[in-house]
Amino acid sequence: MSSAIYSCLMCPSRVPPVSGWTITLEDRTYVATRLVDLTDYQRQWGAVSELDARTEGELWLLCDAQTRLAERLAVAEATRPKVKPHPKALARRARMGGRP
Repeated sequence: MSSAIYSCLMCPSRVPPVSGWTITLEDRTYVATRLVDLTDYQRQWGAVSELDARTEGELWLLCDAQTRLAERLAVAEATRPKVKPHPKALARRARMGGRP
């Protein structure tokens, strides 16, 4: 693909809308930022509040995957008992660099 066509495909007027995300174009890379804050639990288990992609397809897939992950983690968090974890679990997480 010629650079003229490539730069036209990546022009700011072509930044695709993705539900739940704000999309910007920085140095020929799409940067997506969530519109809703994540909980500590969601972040602990892998949800991210910002991601980057080189193509519209990659952007859509990553945003969709992260949105679905955050939704499922919210359900998991809601079903979690409201008691503190066992001290051994807390110590293991601390050793592994995780959150209490």
